[in-house]
This record gives sequence, C-alpha cells and structure tokens, in this order.
Amino acid sequence: MSRLPPESADDAAGDLTSPTPAPATAPSAGTSYTADTSDASRAADDARAERAPSHGAGADLEPSDVPLLPPDGRTRSGKTPAPRARKRPAPADGDGDGGNPQARGGTDAPAGTGGNARARSPSTNPAKPSRGRRVSPRRKGIDLGLQGGGAHGAYAWGVLDKLLEDGRLEFEGISGASAGTMNAVVLAHGLLDRPGVDPREKAREALHSFWLGVSQAGSSATAWAQTVFSWLNGRPTEYPVWHDWMQSMQQWMMPFSQPTTEINPLRTVLEAQVDFERLRESTATHLFVSATNIRTGNIRIFRTHEITLDVAMASACLPWLFKPVKIDEDYYWDGGYLGNPALYPFYYETVTSDILIVHINPIERKEKPVLPGQIMNRVNEITFNASLQREFRAISFVHKLIDEGWLKPEFRKRLKYPLIHSIRADKALYDLSSSTKFVTDWHFLTTLRDRGREAASRWLDAHYADVGVRSSVDLRRDYLQRLPDATAIKA
Repeated sequence: MSRLPPESADDAAGDLTSPTPAPATAPSAGTSYTADTSDASRAADDARAERAPSHGAGADLEPSDVPLLPPDGRTRSGKTPAPRARKRPAPADGDGDGGNPQARGGTDAPAGTGGNARARSPSTNPAKPSRGRRVSPRRKGIDLGLQGGGAHGAYAWGVLDKLLEDGRLEFEGISGASAGTMNAVVLAHGLLDRPGVDPREKAREALHSFWLGVSQAGSSATAWAQTVFSWLNGRPTEYPVWHDWMQSMQQWMMPFSQPTTEINPLRTVLEAQVDFERLRESTATHLFVSATNIRTGNIRIFRTHEITLDVAMASACLPWLFKPVKIDEDYYWDGGYLGNPALYPFYYETVTSDILIVHINPIERKEKPVLPGQIMNRVNEITFNASLQREFRAISFVHKLIDEGWLKPEFRKRLKYPLIHSIRADKALYDLSSSTKFVTDWHFLTTLRDRGREAASRWLDAHYADVGVRSSVDLRRDYLQRLPDATAIKA
C-alpha cells in the first residue's frame, strides 16, 4: 500500500474549509491511500461531484522546467488563431495597502517601484495590448506561475481554490506548464464574465469539475489506457529496477510503436470543460503556456489569443507516453522541460510586479537517495526545477543591478523590479515519489487539494501584506546560495 505522509505540525496548520469526499469512482487498480484528514470536512464536494460531467478516457500530465529573461519574441504564425482587436483598458490602480515592510523573510522593493506603480518594459508582442482587466481597488494584482507535475497538480488546485475563496487577489497573468497549464486554462476560463455568476465561485467549480474528470478518466479509460493506468498505479513507489520500468513504458506506451494511437485521456476531459474560442477572445487574464519545440530545442510561449486544445495538450505531452503534438509546422513536447513555469513573459506583458510561484516539485531533500527509484525520483525533481532556478538567478541579478544603482536612469525606467512570492511543496509532497504523479484516485487527488488549501491559507496569513510592497522570499537565501549544515545530508 502507498501511504501519504502524516501531517507535520506545520502542514496541519490552516483550516480545511474545502472538504474531501469519498472516492467518486473506484480507486485505481492495485492502489490504496490513507491520509490524516478531518471526518468533519467531507460533504461540500458531493453536490459538485453530482453536477460535474463525467469524462471519457484516462488522464495524465507531468513535470516541468524554465528559461531566462529575454523574451522569445514570438507572436502569431501560420495556423494559430488570429488575434482580435482589443480596446486598451486604463492602467490598474495601486493596491492602497502598504503592508508591513518589516514582515519576515522578504526583500523590499526600491522606492517608487512597489505595487502597480512600477515602470513597465514595452510588450514583446505588439499585436496584443499588454494590459488586461482593470484590477479592483479592493484587490491586489498578482501574476501566478503554476508548475507542472502530473497528478500532483491537484496540490496547486487546492492553492488556487483557497486563493479564490479568500478573494483578495486579482490574477493578472497566469503562466503554466503541463499540469500547470491545465490548472491555468481551467482557471482562466472559469473567471470569464458570465451574467449573474460570481466568476470566482465559477472558477472553483470548474477546477473541481476538471480534477473530478481526471479521476473518472483514470478509472474509465479505454482498454489500452486503462492497462497503462493500472500498471502505473500498481507499481511500488520505490520500484528498484528502473531499467525494467522504462522497458515496460516503451512496450506499453511508446507512441511511435502504435501509429494509430493518439490517446491522451486528458484531451477529452479538457475539451468538455473549456470553450477555447471564447477563452482566446478574453481580455481578462493574460495566459502564457509553455511547450518544447522538438526541432529547435527551444521553448515556445503561447499567449491567450493563440491557445487551442492542441496547444494545451502539447504543453502536457510526455514524449514516452504520447505522440508529439503538431502546431503550425513544428512538433512539441511537454513545456515543463524548458519552462516550469516560464516567468519572463510577466516582466514584459503585465503591469503588476508581484509573482506568486506555486511549486509542485520539492526543491530540497535532506536524505541522500540510495535506491535506483529514489535516485530517479530526485533526478526528476532537479530536472524539472532547473529552469525555474535559472530564472530566479536572473531575477536576483536584476535586483542587484537596481539595488546597487548600477543602471543609468534611462535604462532603470525600462526594468520592472519583480517581487517574488512562493508556496512551496517540500513538506506537503515530501514523501511522494515521481511515480505517484500518475495516480488519479479521487481520494488521493482531494487529499493533495486539501494540503494545497492549507499551504495557501498559511501563505495568506503570513504574506498577503507583502504583496505590492516587497518579496516574501529571499531568492539568494532560499533558492540560490543555501549551504548545507553538517546534518543536512544523511549518509
């Protein structure tokens, strides 16, 4: 049996106001989970589960990575949907909330650069205005960076659910890769204006419906996909013979060995959930979806007016599971390899300077991996955090240029001073190996969701006042220059 780790004192903090129902579908073959969740919080999802559509074939997603500061300069091409003319809204107002400059762990922005008053660089996509919906004076604007990580994306679902419920933040831009793309697209679509409908509640329902669909798809797939899901879910999380694992993956799922099979169960779930034509017409939220161009080896960022079902599937296309997705004249794989998530579009194309990264892949582990499965699990985490680490280094360098006064005024005005915030997954997902990224059992997904809600609740309590004022993380201390103490690595 695979078991979720019991909550630590830290992880147990926070109020689980979004309950976890009993499994809506039978658990995946060979897998069962237990978790320390409250019996008093199991009801509210039942009504949603009854209303949510049942989706077809199975589900999948996966990891991710990221690039540096320069924009890719990509606009529209060939077969991607042509953008529609937009009216340019007025700039967003300031927050009106000074926050607490002495709050823990952060970095103050230079005078005159906080909130929405920061200078902006010109958009790298001149065909589309860089300003979206006007931020309500009652809310603070923020950009979201959503990591990919397969079924572990349900942790980010919980984070988003709590942020939406809280209601004090306005999402100006959302960048995602792989599972982060799924959450981003479903969130943005749920936030679209509908007469007489609270967009935040609609977005919460949409995310719930999507992840319920993922669970149902994982247990009601076609014969081939069901075999894959059962095989994956039945494996021990620390299966020692990785070579056999890869051989079996190739035997069952190598796309090119099954030229007529283009099954990605996630496609059915997403297609039933999202009206992509309406999403492309939206001016409310800037979407940035990353995918990896197989031919060039470069990242491509698809913006709101370019996002189709194929683009979303390309962002979540694991090469050993699915055929590459063709868009225009090129083929694409999972965006997490080069942008997990990509942050640099925020520097050029949104007004706010605050960026909240929702992590899926743990950054730090104290134990030295020994078994082959442990080693491959850690390799997976490091690989899909690598590009984000590089972006953090670039942001840290920009901070230093500005803080040290090394830039002439005319150049300083062209730079945004990014304020970085993060909700980490190191504790919540610490004991989950990479193999559990394929587990779609409803109880497992909702357990991750509840942990995400707890983490978001703690972050709001500790750092909401920092938004618009200062970074709530110190990039060098927390990400770039951590030196292990004598007990950090256990032999």
